[in-house]
Amino acid sequence: MKSRFSFLKEKWFIGLLGVTALSILVWFVGPLIAIADVKFLTSDIVRLIIIMVLLLLWGLNNLRTTRAAKKNNENLEKELMESQALPSINGDFQGETQSAGEAEIITSRFNDALTVLRKRQPGKKWGKNFLYELPWYILIGPPGSGKTTALVNSGLEFPLENTFGKEALKGIGGTRHCDWWFTDQAVIIDTAGRYTTQDSHKQADAGAWNNFIELLKKHRKRRPINGVIVAISLQELVSQTEAELAANVRAVRARLQELKDQLGIDFPVYLNFTKCDLIEGFSAFFDSLGKEERAQVWGMTFPDDGSVAYEQQFDQEFDQLVLRLHENINNKLHFERDVRRRTEILSFPRSLESCKYALKQFVGHTFSESRFHDQYLLRGVYFSSGTQNSNALGRVLSQQASSIGVGQEALLGMQQPNQQQGRSYFIRNLMQQVIFPESQMVGTNRKHERKMRWLQSGGIVCAVSSIVIGALLWSTSFGKNDLRLRDASERLFTYEQALEVLPEKSLPETLLPMLSAVQSVATVYPADEDDWLLGLGLYQGHALQEQSAQNYDAHLQHQFSLALKHQLAQQLVQERDNPDFLHQGLKAYLMLADGARFDEDFIETWLTIDWDNRYHTQPDVRNGLREHLNNWLLQPYQVQDIDMDLVERTRKILRRIPLHEQVYASIKLEAREKYIDGFRFDVDLGGNIEQVFQRADYEVPRLYTFDGYDTVYKPAKKEFIESLSNDNWVVGSRSGELTDMDLATVQAKLEKQYLEDYIHHWSAAINQLRLVPMGSLEESLEVMNALLSGQSPLREILDTISINTQLSASMVNAEDIKEHAKSATQVARMAAPQLSKFTRLANMAARKRLANLPQNPASLVDKQFQSLHKMVETKRNRPTPLDELNESLVGLQIYLESIAASGSTPENAFDVAVTRMKQSAGDPLGRLIIQSRRYPQPVKRWLTSLLDQSWGLILGQAKQSIVGEYRLSVKPFYDASLKARYPLSKRAKSEVTLSDFSEFFKAGGIEQLFFDQYIAPFVDTKHKPWRLKRVGNRTIGLSKKSLAQFEQAAEIRRVFFASGDEPSLQFSMRPLYLDANVSRFELDMLGQQMRYRHGPSQKSQVSWPADQLLSDISFEFEDYYGARTGEKSEGVWSLFRFIDAHPLKRSSYGGRYKLTMTKDGKKAIYEVSANRAVNPFSKDYLGAYKLPNTL
Repeated sequence: MKSRFSFLKEKWFIGLLGVTALSILVWFVGPLIAIADVKFLTSDIVRLIIIMVLLLLWGLNNLRTTRAAKKNNENLEKELMESQALPSINGDFQGETQSAGEAEIITSRFNDALTVLRKRQPGKKWGKNFLYELPWYILIGPPGSGKTTALVNSGLEFPLENTFGKEALKGIGGTRHCDWWFTDQAVIIDTAGRYTTQDSHKQADAGAWNNFIELLKKHRKRRPINGVIVAISLQELVSQTEAELAANVRAVRARLQELKDQLGIDFPVYLNFTKCDLIEGFSAFFDSLGKEERAQVWGMTFPDDGSVAYEQQFDQEFDQLVLRLHENINNKLHFERDVRRRTEILSFPRSLESCKYALKQFVGHTFSESRFHDQYLLRGVYFSSGTQNSNALGRVLSQQASSIGVGQEALLGMQQPNQQQGRSYFIRNLMQQVIFPESQMVGTNRKHERKMRWLQSGGIVCAVSSIVIGALLWSTSFGKNDLRLRDASERLFTYEQALEVLPEKSLPETLLPMLSAVQSVATVYPADEDDWLLGLGLYQGHALQEQSAQNYDAHLQHQFSLALKHQLAQQLVQERDNPDFLHQGLKAYLMLADGARFDEDFIETWLTIDWDNRYHTQPDVRNGLREHLNNWLLQPYQVQDIDMDLVERTRKILRRIPLHEQVYASIKLEAREKYIDGFRFDVDLGGNIEQVFQRADYEVPRLYTFDGYDTVYKPAKKEFIESLSNDNWVVGSRSGELTDMDLATVQAKLEKQYLEDYIHHWSAAINQLRLVPMGSLEESLEVMNALLSGQSPLREILDTISINTQLSASMVNAEDIKEHAKSATQVARMAAPQLSKFTRLANMAARKRLANLPQNPASLVDKQFQSLHKMVETKRNRPTPLDELNESLVGLQIYLESIAASGSTPENAFDVAVTRMKQSAGDPLGRLIIQSRRYPQPVKRWLTSLLDQSWGLILGQAKQSIVGEYRLSVKPFYDASLKARYPLSKRAKSEVTLSDFSEFFKAGGIEQLFFDQYIAPFVDTKHKPWRLKRVGNRTIGLSKKSLAQFEQAAEIRRVFFASGDEPSLQFSMRPLYLDANVSRFELDMLGQQMRYRHGPSQKSQVSWPADQLLSDISFEFEDYYGARTGEKSEGVWSLFRFIDAHPLKRSSYGGRYKLTMTKDGKKAIYEVSANRAVNPFSKDYLGAYKLPNTL
């Protein structure tokens, strides 16, 4: 398909399309063209003549270009034939002239090849102009570098192959001058190696080389070549000395410089290291690759702008190549079974890596820029192999040929058959996908072209700028104003859209998009903007701002006023069950219709509070509503029609709401206006409270503090009760006046509700307090120090509770109480003795004042928190309960400090934990737990938390001591002697020695000594399975897995060390079954010979372990023809390996197992019986044991 439509890219076809398009224009558009009202293309004949002239000109131009190309091609062919026929200057490589027969053969074959090329079908890629039009590449390199071999095995398509073979145009006896390789994509000129090195006859070789370059320049003037391929033998490069390497570099660099100087172009260079198969392991490593995989590119391609340092880039890319080889080693080794080839595969990456220095030196010295030569465009470095046949043999033959005087040509002839059988690696795609697609890169200096483009663009910009400079200011002013007006139009469009979708009864927040849009129109031209470019006669800001302001004010007067009314009405509907809200909401709603009572401050405060509560997570909405509300309040007041039915319904609801609740709502509103925030322990007490307590952020409204009770509640209670009869304008007329008894009832109910809320808030704040979590004994001691300090957070909290929950004291000495409440330190010193005095005075006053009442209402709060008051209350100069608690805490502090002292915290904690596990009530922790039962909540809860966390920290330190000893005395021995060894690890090849096994598992061994000393005090071994002891609702914290392994170790001791410090097992074996086709079965079990021939079975006793010489196990089947087959297990653990290979199966008799041995279709079954009560074969005791990495 691709070749069928390849003509679409030909110049003649593109020209034909152009002529066709022009003809269509002439035919169809021509009659419409008039010059001086004359339509000269109206006639069909005139248009046909013009079209025929166009076609004739197209044909003549194609004929001209074809003849010119044919002439160039003929001249090129002539020169090529002459270059092949004539001998080289001053002789060939060895100084001899080319024979006449040889020259005649070359000339004849070359002429025949050109004849075949001319006869190719026209219209395909191989046409008359084949040689001239295809890209040309020069292949250079030292002699013997594998240039020709790489081409022969490259997999390229050679159109002359069917007639002359792949080597049709080669010189006889190797590349003597130049080989011309004609492929379907390019012409590759394989130059003689002596052209590169010029080390035999320098003058002759140089002359031939220069003549060759002149030939290229003469017939391919625009692009003599499309690139240079430098082929270097990797084996020779690595084996060269420094001097030889330098000579090689100079030769290649000189040839490249000569090409660049004489051809006058920049060309890409492709460096190909050949004969990579001579690297040790190459064939073994890549032998598994398929045809397509062998065709891929192996190497590195550099950026095409020449901006990188090739030596540095090569260093990085080469490391990546080697890394990829290392990554593929495991996969290669997995599929390779031959040991020698596996060794070669393993060594190949290292062998290639050893070549890095020489390769890096060659790349760096050849392609680096200096003052003596230019830097060449190195496109990449690639690795390839042409053949892989008997490399070692090739080297030996080469050495022998040199010693006996046999020429290289003869040696090549001897090796030629083998070479034809070889496979090429990493050549085909290098040519077809890397080199050939870049044929147009030659002659392009991208930096220069970019510089020229910038210069041309700069010139154009300057020219255009000079033309439009006169209109720039005006167009800028026009553009800026036009953009502002467009922006204003878009905002007006947004405003109109928002206005269209407004519901009939909008709320203020739904008006925000519309109001913001109409308000933003004025900001298109900011009032303080000073931009003179806007004022060049086109400024539209004043008119726009004036119109926007009028529009905005109109919407405030109409839509926003209605929205506020709807919001207040909605509040009355939604909050009809909220007496705290309903009275004030109705008051605000009525103000909209009563200008005499309209209070701007009240309206602003009321709406702002509502918006703050409703949109507390949306600051943008709150700020926008406030802004529009302030602007609305600046407008002249307009009376609004309100829903009187809603007013009446609301008034009925308010009349049904008890008066004390309405008064209570007013008092709370007044408190909110006075106090910005509430009381919080963490904020008001501050200090070091957060060192001891967390969740101290509960906010008690200030109304429910001593100050709120004394300065807000009591005065407001009197004021609002007295003003109940003055609220007729909000609630409407009442039936009759309120009597003193009614007011007294309102006051009593108000007092009761207020005090209940008072108790609720303080109870919530106190019950929320929690002791801070402690992560170490040091943190625990810090908490203790804070608790026992002069500004103890516990004392401050209890004092604050006492001050704020003894409301009866306010009747006698409120000023003194408030004064004391100002300073926590003063309260800590003075509150306890004073409170008892205040309480007595308050009780006396209360009895006198409230003699006719059933009880003192304020005492409700006092009684609720009386138990906490007693914690800081002194009696007869005796210590307070808090003082007694502090004395006990001092003992606990000393106790914890002794554990954390002298840098031996884990060891001390371990001793303490062991002692407390045995006797938990005699230490300070136990005594404090008993003492805590006397204290009220939440003090009891705080103390319990402190004790529990301290005990947990002690156990944590104790566990740290256990883990440290475990890692020091148990884990190292296990890792060095037992881990990943058989029989503890079934797949392991290495085995545990019996001495190490005994040392670890025996009674009194490493494992048991550690367990008895460090683990046993914390474990209940009487329970099956074992479990951890629990004291104070805490354990030592060992994992179930580690505890199970300790129990498993005890099972191993019971099974294997029942007889002493050495492991031993005794069991008996008796044959049960033998296949009929077996004449004899012999079992050698740890030195015990057991033979069976289908006769009566006899029981044999077996002991493990046996002597070292008798520790193997083997069995053998012998049939009636004398053929034998069997298996054998060796080593001290051969018994267990044998059982793993032939698993035991439980028989129907208790404690007995069946051992089945099979081999090559033959089977024998023995019965195995243990001689102990604990059967060692009941489960895999050893395989189930895995010492955990951590406890």
